[in-house]
Amino acid sequence: GTKNSPFACYVLGIQDSRESIFQTLKEAVEIESKGGGVGFNFSNLRPDGSLISTTGGRASGPCSFMEVFDKTMGEVVKQGKRGGAMMAVLWYWHPDIEKFVTAKQNNGNLKHFNISVMVDDYFMKKVEEDGEITLNHPYGEGSPNQGKKIKAKELWDRLCNNAWQYAEPGILFFENINRNQLVDYTIETTNPCGEQALPEYGVCNL
Repeated sequence: GTKNSPFACYVLGIQDSRESIFQTLKEAVEIESKGGGVGFNFSNLRPDGSLISTTGGRASGPCSFMEVFDKTMGEVVKQGKRGGAMMAVLWYWHPDIEKFVTAKQNNGNLKHFNISVMVDDYFMKKVEEDGEITLNHPYGEGSPNQGKKIKAKELWDRLCNNAWQYAEPGILFFENINRNQLVDYTIETTNPCGEQALPEYGVCNL
């Protein structure tokens, strides 16, 4: 392959399976090793503690796989000329959202990641009304937070406070991203630094 990537920024998809997770990691390693950066939306991954029917075990959740990606990329960038850059996005309704919001407060944790929370008009309406939202994932059975109801404003305030104190997470507005798109697919992720929203396998130069 070529020594350097012809593009700067990529987005890759992740589905809720070991095969998809590690295939995505493999593709990300190739991109990062050639100087590119990658964005991911981890919302498809079932939450921490949820049941895995095929093995009888429990899922570890998106934050744990973000740590795997981060450690892997830390080794990859030692061999290259540029530091690895990644974006992790999680929808506000994911049962692990509260853990995600504070994931980078530990010193040195996830240092190759930027993180952003995806919100929508429904969420913002609940913030304005001081209403509740329900944390729910289609594969969240067994997760301690599956079905948990929280005040939207409390989550919003937590997001804002963390952004003020730690510069993260960022906030992505789903309808604003997709409202003026000229394409027929839905976009739920951005490039590593959040300048450009992109579909899965989308690329851009910055």
